[in-house]
Amino acid sequence: MKKIKIALTKGDGVGPEIMEIAVAIAIEAAKKDGIKIEFAPAPMGWNAYEKYKDTLPKESLQIVKELGILFFGGVGDPQYDNTIGRKHPEMMPEARCLLTIRKELGLLLNFRPMIFYKALASLAGVRKERIPEQGIQQHYVRFLLEDEYFGNKDLRSEIGQEICEKFGVKSKEKVSGNELIIADIAYYKKETVEKYFRAVFLYARQ
Repeated sequence: MKKIKIALTKGDGVGPEIMEIAVAIAIEAAKKDGIKIEFAPAPMGWNAYEKYKDTLPKESLQIVKELGILFFGGVGDPQYDNTIGRKHPEMMPEARCLLTIRKELGLLLNFRPMIFYKALASLAGVRKERIPEQGIQQHYVRFLLEDEYFGNKDLRSEIGQEICEKFGVKSKEKVSGNELIIADIAYYKKETVEKYFRAVFLYARQ
């Protein structure tokens, strides 16, 4: 039986409870393909903060980078986001954990296939006769690197203060609330966009 080792982040809130079941399912599913999974704990999020004083402990990030595979539960909890997170915004798990992992591992593509079954038409209020017998497939491929969501601090440092002032570009901490206009910038590198579209077209041909 082939063995693989996967980093495991159980996450915050209901994450640990959900991941307990998800791990059990993954282990059983892998067995059917002759694979034995061993999980290596890589705590992140507010659940890791009490012990490590960091929502992304360096030990956890190192495990993820070494193994190259991560089974990830959701991070973030309103209770801590609105208390510790307000005092230490740099520790907010979504940016601290998710964006760092994406950048470190070069996680550009997020595949989200969805099948809409005819038998479930009533749950969505869709007229049954409009759905073919085989259902409807929709495939979303999300772009995970660069753009506004990922952040652009590295780009701001390159374009210079003069251009930022001309276009009204401000970082969050410099926004006073009295501005008449505020701009933001997004950037996409040619090689990254090319990689994305090539992967999407190859996926569509399968």
